Amino acid sequence: MVRVSPALYKEDRMLKQISLWRSVLPALMAMTLAACLVSPMSATAEDQPPMARTAPLFDFHSNFWVNLHQVLFHEATLRTGKAGRSLQGAAPLTAPGMSKQEAADWDAAVSFYAAHFGTRPQHGDDELITINDTLAQQPDDGSHLDPAGLPPEVAAILQRAAPVYRKYWWPAEDKSNRDWIASQQGRLQDLGPKLAAAMTKDLHQQWPAAPIREDVCYYVVSLGSAFTTTGPAHTTLSSFDPPGQYLSGTNQGLSGFELLFHEASHAYADTIMDALPAEGRAQH
Repeated sequence: MVRVSPALYKEDRMLKQISLWRSVLPALMAMTLAACLVSPMSATAEDQPPMARTAPLFDFHSNFWVNLHQVLFHEATLRTGKAGRSLQGAAPLTAPGMSKQEAADWDAAVSFYAAHFGTRPQHGDDELITINDTLAQQPDDGSHLDPAGLPPEVAAILQRAAPVYRKYWWPAEDKSNRDWIASQQGRLQDLGPKLAAAMTKDLHQQWPAAPIREDVCYYVVSLGSAFTTTGPAHTTLSSFDPPGQYLSGTNQGLSGFELLFHEASHAYADTIMDALPAEGRAQH
């Protein structure tokens, strides 16, 4: 019989609790949203946060540089030939009328991303998180790029690809992003505060004090076409999901609204999951 130390036993139990929490979170979100939809006006005083929130829940952006980064990551993933199920049926971008120089500049950018980033998961890669967060601080209109905080070669390749992206794809993709943001405003006004209060109660943690940064992009290569990182909270999600392409479902309408809050939960539900092992180690 193999004897397991009490410390290892406690650690194993905590890891199992974390895994269970990750599996339960989507169902908890769905039930909370359903309750808000069924009785949107039935909240009692005890269901509300102790102080009315004046800051918005989310800070929405359609940022040129974040979108360019995500498009290049999307195209690079396709080029590697190792695209997952979420990109099944997707085809590389093309644009009639490209000059040879434009085609060469775009091809060089995609090749760079394929060689350097390949199919690395964005939500768990420190370098990719830093790049995405740094680009989110750039002007939304892409008027200029401050290379500080970016790997020099990444800044150079983005600047090289930017004129091509702006000319051929950005106008339509920016419109898609802005239309998606506009489509969620009514639900956010009607249901957002109550859903946020219910999540605060269920997760036993306050909603982040600052609005959660939401970068809406045309393409996002991730499970569910969205991912959230912390420090500070930052969600990157897709406004685009043609039928049959992104197999994880739609990001439109009520499903998109649920996605916003599902991703937001990672910004502070992860705090609970990170705290469990730390607390266990402190008690050993």
